[in-house]
Amino acid sequence: MALFVAVIVLRPLGDYLSFVVSMALLCGWAPQRPLAWMREHAHDMAGAVTLVAFVYGFVHPVLGVQMMASSTMYGNVKNYGGYGNHLIVPTGLLQHALAPPAEGAPPPAAHAYVPSWLHSDFGGGLVRVEETTSVVLRQLAVKGAEMTDKLPRRSIELLTAINASGRYFEFYAARNYFDRAYDHDKTALHALSKSRMTGTADEKYVVPAYELRRALNLARTTNGGDGEAFKIVYTPLPSTLTTPTQWKAYVGTRVVLSEEGHGAAATCYLEEPGMLSLLTRKACDPSEIGLQPPPSRMMRKLLHPYPTPLLEGAGDGQHCTT
Repeated sequence: MALFVAVIVLRPLGDYLSFVVSMALLCGWAPQRPLAWMREHAHDMAGAVTLVAFVYGFVHPVLGVQMMASSTMYGNVKNYGGYGNHLIVPTGLLQHALAPPAEGAPPPAAHAYVPSWLHSDFGGGLVRVEETTSVVLRQLAVKGAEMTDKLPRRSIELLTAINASGRYFEFYAARNYFDRAYDHDKTALHALSKSRMTGTADEKYVVPAYELRRALNLARTTNGGDGEAFKIVYTPLPSTLTTPTQWKAYVGTRVVLSEEGHGAAATCYLEEPGMLSLLTRKACDPSEIGLQPPPSRMMRKLLHPYPTPLLEGAGDGQHCTT
């Protein structure tokens, strides 16, 4: 136990080293020697089930290929943007390793050996969505998934007493049941009603580039495949920023993307901050995140990252979500 406490003190946030250490501690404290157990059950059902459960519950969230796995459920774990907020185990290692380099810095040499499909799904870094008129994107984001009114009054009081936002979101329902209303009706979840989105602008939030592309694909294929007409403004974030406070304060080049639906070509331009933004506009590069095709079909079945709302007075804590 003393060693366990020492690891937490010395490694306050999870990273590669602390993950290796935690796995070594797990093996050392196991009631049965892991290698002996593995040899005993290498070819039976118990071994196969244990392996699948371990990969699903622990390896997937660490790698970042799944962000709603069993070991993170209800834990308010920060899944991307640095190494996360878990005391020992990191999260989103693929997103972290494949994030774009700092401005002016050359890409890491290891990126040259990464398969293009892996870089496509997990690269791109983070984006801050400033505003959008898309019904689909708003349904998936802050107010579309908010269920604060479902919390008991005492729960809200306890949350606000510790300087939490006191707001509750069902991002799980908004994403996993987005096109499965029949299945959603059988659950105790609520976040699929468009009526919950007020007429006022939605609050800013941060998502990985992957999730922006996934959500844009939903907007472009809704209405029987015709898509919807919408506008979205977002800001790519430097990989050096790792906390919600930093994400919120950052001022950088904004991307303005407009679509008319029905397969029409998108209009996209870059806008520099400041009073002269109208004079500094320039067309987007074809490699711009919002102009890219959707992520791979397999990953769209597995990976539905939560957004991180940038709420007033919320600090760097993760919001209560289901």
